[in-house]
Amino acid sequence: MFTLAVVFVGICGAIVYALSNEGSNETDKWFIKCLFDDQNKTQYWTGDMVSGVINFINNGYPYLKLKSINITLVGPSKRTTTKHEVIFFEEELISTSINNGSDFVLPVGNYTWLFRGRLGHVLPPSTRQTVSSSPYIRYFVRVRLSRSEWYKLDFQTDFPIIVRLNSSWPENVTRIEKQESQRGVQIRVSLPKNVVTAGNKLAFDIDIHNSEQVPIRSLSATLVQIWEIGQ
Repeated sequence: MFTLAVVFVGICGAIVYALSNEGSNETDKWFIKCLFDDQNKTQYWTGDMVSGVINFINNGYPYLKLKSINITLVGPSKRTTTKHEVIFFEEELISTSINNGSDFVLPVGNYTWLFRGRLGHVLPPSTRQTVSSSPYIRYFVRVRLSRSEWYKLDFQTDFPIIVRLNSSWPENVTRIEKQESQRGVQIRVSLPKNVVTAGNKLAFDIDIHNSEQVPIRSLSATLVQIWEIGQ
């Protein structure tokens, strides 16, 4: 049975995760620690450099056989209603691949890897989940240790960061108006601005001209989100 225990240690703001696949009494045999640069900074602007140190401590496995070790900066988006996750941003953070095509062993000891990577300038910012069914965007530094044995689960740990949008207000902010006529009813919708920042209210006006007094059962407005994520 694979068990996962999470331990938070408040030393220099570092986050420590302890994992084991051989029972809850084995959680002290190894753990992973991530310490970000700039006094353990975890909030970044788009375009910023993300860097730090991953520390892996093996206290009780004299023959820990691995296939590869990967440190990656990932940006997953998830809609909780469908439990579907889309990785829209992924960047390898270690400059030299540790996986050389053959298995390797990490004896008991302390291992350190530096990581460094830049956030894209056009990335969407981190978003909070307003309700349990709403989608959200989060970013992580993901550490994955792939076991050589196929029957043993790989170890994967995510260290969260917050990404803020670093951009000026667009110059092409315009007013939008659209008018349609259906069955004698004229509807005109106008938006004062075609740009709105996340967390602010979206305001618009709806004017209805119903000279023939056609019965209207309901009026609704829907905000639609369209993602272009390539392949």
